Amino acid sequence: MRILALDTSGLVVSAAVAEDESLIAETFLQYQKTHSQTLLPLIADMLGQIEMDVGDMDALALAVGPGSFTGLRIGVCTVKGLAMPEGIPVAPVPTLDALAQTCALYGGLVCPIMDARRDQVYTALYRTSRGHIREKLNDDGALPVDELCEGLNGYGEPVLFCGDGVNVYRDNILKMMGEHAIFAPPAQRLQRASSVAFLAGKMAGEGKLVSHRELAPHYLRQSQAEQRYGKG
Repeated sequence: MRILALDTSGLVVSAAVAEDESLIAETFLQYQKTHSQTLLPLIADMLGQIEMDVGDMDALALAVGPGSFTGLRIGVCTVKGLAMPEGIPVAPVPTLDALAQTCALYGGLVCPIMDARRDQVYTALYRTSRGHIREKLNDDGALPVDELCEGLNGYGEPVLFCGDGVNVYRDNILKMMGEHAIFAPPAQRLQRASSVAFLAGKMAGEGKLVSHRELAPHYLRQSQAEQRYGKG
């Protein structure tokens, strides 16, 4: 199965094409431009380099959140627009699952943290080994870092942190967890569309693809505008 995967959920914009378990191409950009400026040119350039187009894909995949409200909306609208003309099915991949998958060679507890602002992180906890997520130990949540660390200390074992929250909260985590806190190297720390593609392949095998009409962002809380104007 050939999959075009995208991740626009955080600071990074990333796109990848994978076929079965082979990665054909991947692009990754973290620069001072909005995803609305960079995403479509990034996709077009990558597909042009490998002499493919969207119609050659068996499925599209998107990291659907949690994450940046604006980034998620851009990703959803883009995938809907690409999938609709050809009727291509879509894999809605949880962002935190994809982040954990990027670090799945680590044998132990992996905790992705994305900066949710207001002194909170989007997070979940996974047990990984040999390149796979073996178990997701809790649901996605948004909570203060101190509360997260208190809960993780209860496991009594090292925890590998990844995600853009590492750069923001590293000192806080080390203060509360000491040597039990491990941090993924920069190349494995942020979102990668290749991990989205890998999980999308598993979803396809499990019959979990959806139509573009069903694709929606996964929010854990309301945006500031929705809170201000009372829209859910």
